[in-house]
Amino acid sequence: METIGQRIMRLRLNAGLVQDDVGKACGVSRVAVTKWESGETANLKISNLTALCKLFSVSYDYLIEGKDTENQGLEGLDNKINRFVSKKDKKIKEIVNTLPHLDDKELDATKSVTSAFKNKSKTKRAQNHEDQ
Repeated sequence: METIGQRIMRLRLNAGLVQDDVGKACGVSRVAVTKWESGETANLKISNLTALCKLFSVSYDYLIEGKDTENQGLEGLDNKINRFVSKKDKKIKEIVNTLPHLDDKELDATKSVTSAFKNKSKTKRAQNHEDQ
């Protein structure tokens, strides 16, 4: 079972951040983030939990207990987008990861746009292949 420290590390790495980035966002040192991730800090302050939830766009339940998989913010969005976007379309993933937390309607709209882009890209590649 994943610990809160492991979850913080995974969220940080998925976001492409270093410990210093997380520390600055939370108003703590890099060393404090190291201690969180390694499990040396048993109880995080509420203010730090709040800052981490905002930074990673996740709920308290998800950060603390790993629950609430339906609403994992951008990490959940990235996992869903990965189903629609190939590795070649990495730029879309980069753009999506910069978006703020999305509600269900916005998420559906993002999926539709991404799916349409993927289909357009496939059509264009097929046309280019035929032209050759």
